[in-house]
Amino acid sequence: MPPTTRRLVAGPCTVAAACGHLPRSNREWWAAKLADNVARDRRADAVLHAEGWRVLRFWEHEDPDAVADAICAALGRPSVG
Repeated sequence: MPPTTRRLVAGPCTVAAACGHLPRSNREWWAAKLADNVARDRRADAVLHAEGWRVLRFWEHEDPDAVADAICAALGRPSVG
């Protein structure tokens, strides 16, 4: 298996825009926290990419069939659905 297909990573949605909202209370704290989460994920992506891993991120609210199709496409395999 080529080194770019050794790992697929899924994680929680950390981008407020992807979820469609920012919490109403304590907005400044949440905005900073979410921005820090995104920065942390980008650092993790860079480390994994440098080691030859491919990182795909999916969120719990995404359609499972669409996620499976995206993984198949990334691996160059036929869709499951």
